[in-house]
Amino acid sequence: MDLKKRLIAIISAVMMLLSGCSAPTGEPIVTAQDVGGSAGLVYSGEIGPEPEQTEEIKLPHKPTPGQNASLISGKECFTEFEPGNYLADAKFDTDEYLPEFDTDNTFLHCLEENCGICETEDAWYFCREFMGTPMLEGGSIIYKYDKKTGVSAPLCPKPDCNHRSKGCCAFLAGATEPCGLTVYDGELFVATPDFRGGRDMGRVFSISLDGSERKEVRTLPNEEAKGFFPNSNRIMTIHRGYVYMLERGYAADNAGYIGIWYIKLSALPLNGGDDFTIFYLGSPYITSFNCSMEFCGNDVYFLVDGHPRLNYYGIYRWNSKTRESEVIIESYEKNEGCGKNFAVIPEDAIYFLTEHSEDDGGGSDIMKYSFSDKSISVLPISVEGGASVLFCSDSIAKVSSYKNSATIYGYDGEVKSNIEFEDVGRPFAFDGEKIYFFREDELSYDIVSFGKETVRIDG
Repeated sequence: MDLKKRLIAIISAVMMLLSGCSAPTGEPIVTAQDVGGSAGLVYSGEIGPEPEQTEEIKLPHKPTPGQNASLISGKECFTEFEPGNYLADAKFDTDEYLPEFDTDNTFLHCLEENCGICETEDAWYFCREFMGTPMLEGGSIIYKYDKKTGVSAPLCPKPDCNHRSKGCCAFLAGATEPCGLTVYDGELFVATPDFRGGRDMGRVFSISLDGSERKEVRTLPNEEAKGFFPNSNRIMTIHRGYVYMLERGYAADNAGYIGIWYIKLSALPLNGGDDFTIFYLGSPYITSFNCSMEFCGNDVYFLVDGHPRLNYYGIYRWNSKTRESEVIIESYEKNEGCGKNFAVIPEDAIYFLTEHSEDDGGGSDIMKYSFSDKSISVLPISVEGGASVLFCSDSIAKVSSYKNSATIYGYDGEVKSNIEFEDVGRPFAFDGEKIYFFREDELSYDIVSFGKETVRIDG
């Protein structure tokens, strides 16, 4: 789609939302969108020709009589795979944590711009955009913050390098949007977005931790060529031999205009092979999605919620060995899910948030889903409006930025500690020992450790 059509489509969609218009009247129909083999729900108010299906796609079920056509069945949004063993390597046939090959869940819960960071024992690595455009050799620079020296510098050992040239390991030409950073198998992997153009866009690179060598590993699929336009809110990471991409954006219809807003979880083998869609959900009734994912062994858990036109949220599981899927929770209750973060304790429980509407007083509840009896309960922790809640494997951080304080709870509701801080950004991650803040005005990070001074990381 050319730029003019895209601008017209965006303006039309915004005008429809501002005017409160619903989808065109008429009997809703359900079609399958070709998303690399995925079956997703796509509702249209106008009767039109079914899209030609060049691959074998399982059509989703149509709403039963009396059922609201806007309701979404997550089970119908998963791709169906033939039975088999799909592990990328035999060493991954375990539920035990593999530190060299398992992604760090700490940083998978933030879809906001510029919050790309990862950690090793000796350093933090992060990406900084500099002024420029993809077509004029704008881009980003990868930085390394050395924990021993407290110094940040571009990940490039070359003396007198301007970090703008093709030979610089730290420079990503054209990458003016957030990049996915993962430490995997002893190297730093960088996944750049694919929807802005530029020399280094839409690729996966591996970089030695000292910045001395960089290799291109994979080319990412061209989403725009498929009619999908992910915005800057995309999470990319590498886990047990696969590149995973959880994204939200809008999908064009056959005429080249905006058709629906969508959430898509997809993957591609790190060492070669075609990309494939795991989960695809599209709806004209949802104009804002939140989502997050977490890895536990060979299981990928992800949470999706949509609002404001539909109070829907769901938690799903997909197994990378068998490629079997499971709907754990789906709700259309009045409370809204909060898809920014959650925590999975294997064989025990899942913890997540639901938000109250302003009519119900605002604020949030911390929910517990028990694997043993599939029950859902509310933790005895009050969350007032404006507070942020961050989860990790053994505790919860309730952060009140306007009070410059945080309370750390155990999952039994007991207070473990209280901390105070000054002059930090907005919270976006928690690993049980540190809370991460991002200062958008300065593109820097504040890392608050319990009982220690705040570490400021910038370029």
